[in-house]
Amino acid sequence: MLTLNRFDATAAPNGSGESSAPAASSSSSSSSSRLAALAQRKRKRDTQDGSDPSPSSSAPATAAGSSSDTFLSAPANQPSAMPSIHPSRLAQAPILARSVKKAAQAAGVAREKTKAKQRYLKKKKLRRKAKQKATGVGGGKKEAKVAAREDEKEESSDNDSSSEEDEAAPATVVPTQMEPIVKEVVPAAEAAASSSSSSSSSSSSDSDSGSDSDSSASSSSSEEETPADQTSRDVDAGLQFLAPLTRNPETNVDSAEALQALAVQGLPRGMVQPQIVGASTTSAVEAQDDSSSSLLRSLGAHLDSAMVTRLASLGVTSWFAVQTAVIPHLLSTPALPSPFSPPRDLCVSAPTGSGKTLAYSIPIISHLKSRVVTRLRAVIVLPTRDLVLQVRETLEALAKGTGLQVGSVTGAQSFSSEQALVGREDKLDILISTPGRLIDHLDETEGFTLRHLRFLVIDEADRLLGQSFHNWAQRLRESIEGHLTGEDEDIVYPQAYDPIAPQSVVQKLLFSATLTREPGKLAELGLRDPVFIDVRDDAQAEKEQRENSTAATTTTLPARFSLPASLRENMIVVTTALKPLYLLHLLLHQHPEPMRKTLIFTKSVDSAHRLVRLLTLFGTGGSLKVANYTSDLPPARRRELLSSFKSGQVDVLVASDLISRGIDVPNVEHVVSYDVPVDAAKYVHRVGRTARANREGHAWSLVEEQEARHFKGLLRDELKRLERVKRVRITEKQLEPLRERYDAALEALVREQREAGANRAAR
Repeated sequence: MLTLNRFDATAAPNGSGESSAPAASSSSSSSSSRLAALAQRKRKRDTQDGSDPSPSSSAPATAAGSSSDTFLSAPANQPSAMPSIHPSRLAQAPILARSVKKAAQAAGVAREKTKAKQRYLKKKKLRRKAKQKATGVGGGKKEAKVAAREDEKEESSDNDSSSEEDEAAPATVVPTQMEPIVKEVVPAAEAAASSSSSSSSSSSSDSDSGSDSDSSASSSSSEEETPADQTSRDVDAGLQFLAPLTRNPETNVDSAEALQALAVQGLPRGMVQPQIVGASTTSAVEAQDDSSSSLLRSLGAHLDSAMVTRLASLGVTSWFAVQTAVIPHLLSTPALPSPFSPPRDLCVSAPTGSGKTLAYSIPIISHLKSRVVTRLRAVIVLPTRDLVLQVRETLEALAKGTGLQVGSVTGAQSFSSEQALVGREDKLDILISTPGRLIDHLDETEGFTLRHLRFLVIDEADRLLGQSFHNWAQRLRESIEGHLTGEDEDIVYPQAYDPIAPQSVVQKLLFSATLTREPGKLAELGLRDPVFIDVRDDAQAEKEQRENSTAATTTTLPARFSLPASLRENMIVVTTALKPLYLLHLLLHQHPEPMRKTLIFTKSVDSAHRLVRLLTLFGTGGSLKVANYTSDLPPARRRELLSSFKSGQVDVLVASDLISRGIDVPNVEHVVSYDVPVDAAKYVHRVGRTARANREGHAWSLVEEQEARHFKGLLRDELKRLERVKRVRITEKQLEPLRERYDAALEALVREQREAGANRAAR
């Protein structure tokens, strides 16, 4: 049989260690140099051991260019088997690998694969398949079929020669999203495996002295795990670790539960678990000494007879839905809470016109009327001056006879006169203000402080929190928490005050028809475990309560928008050129009688002025009186217009969005959006001017043809009310009776605008 005396065969006859075979390439040259160095080291060891490093103990040297068959010899004392040379050693020595292959082919001897070799080849093939599947690389269809047949043949031969206990590792399927990582990890791991196997084989070959020791080393290595196997297992484990980090389209489907959990993430606990109240819930107003039971008595909170009498004089005889929930909750808290157990804050989302102002005004006055010393105990923040005046009128009417002092600062008066009002602690009990003016007085008015504060009310909270004027919310919070009420000398608490862990006793109350759900904005106020009361339609409220009664825990997505149940919504699709004509038909001929008590909203002040002038030039025959209500009018003029509208002297008010929030205009029957709102919040506040206090109201939206898709999407996706909006059709034939007068009015308006423009240019 054939054998091979390794490494010496390529040594030069002079023993210098220089290779006699010319390098066919840079790779062959480096491999020959390495083999020559190893042969020289072997001869040195043999010399040190006393053996004869003569050419008789090695294969005869050959000249460069001679056949590689001369490297082989056939001693009689060798067994008939090829020597066991590790594949990594052959990979590093291409010349040696070709020689061994030719010798094996010439002798007709098949090398037996060890178990370690079989496992190595099988895992290598599986890794190659996994890489091709993950990267989508594998050549054309023809090459792929040939490779598949070769893989199947090789796998079949490997299974036949492998033992039954050796099982192949399953292929690691790499997700497509991890292709860039796999392309870097897998080649680096295979290179490390090859390098580790090569160094391990080289070190073992240095300690071998002959073919017998090589055979024993091979047999022992077959029972142990090779470095290539270890590296292969590490690569597979790494791929399995990376796989869960990718997106799984089967499990990460956007479900209703996932969207709900994402929407409430970051919100306070109370905002996620609301107290849902039906919009039609009502109860009678009863005094504390009434014998009949009431909702207030069931919660241990009552009103005294003086307050009930005052409410009756104002025409309030029953509570609306928001009042049945808010008033008992606020009255159940102590007037002087302990800093060790401060009251929870309150967030309320209720439809427009549902009585939110009374809901917080009555408990504040009931708590503060028993005060001994006049101090600023309540601050109410509102977005506009008109709202401030309206709320002040309500509070003054309720506080009559209690001795409580109510004041307001809006910038309508001089700053010095307002400083005289708020600069002394004993002047006011309740202050109503806009956010900008409040911050101005905190910064510049000496003696103005919030350290005695008990209530902070933020009405129209979504609009106020959207304003960034001087970062008012954060500065207001710092001013409140910087002066704790527990430090006041004129308030005695039932429990000892702990200066180590002080807490503010200010109770923050947030009210809005479109209460914000953004955690970042709510965090500016530092709400303390807030209670969330959500007033919804009866059908929706019953559905939520039924679902929550069967669930172990309540996790309800807060309703973003609330509208009165008695509201009737309509939509008219119009052409842009004839839009004012459609409005005239709606006002004069859509109903048997002209539409009175009507609010018309436009997108700007200029648009409101033009529309009022066009309606005036058209002339309604004295049937309708039209006026504009915009922000450029003085406050006194706006109050006069509102008074005329309430008394019936003005039938139609054309306004910008100035009065769309909070202003209570009684008995509004129709709201017309001449220009459709750009977002859902504006729509809610516009139509909320009607259908107030459980009265019926109508909302009309004039939608241009190019706006119809956007408006329907707003109703469907954000408001969830598309099915409740009725489509009203008005044909051009119905507009013909008004066409002649409309054209004349339009020409007159254009002529007036041209003359006004010429006069401005002449100046």
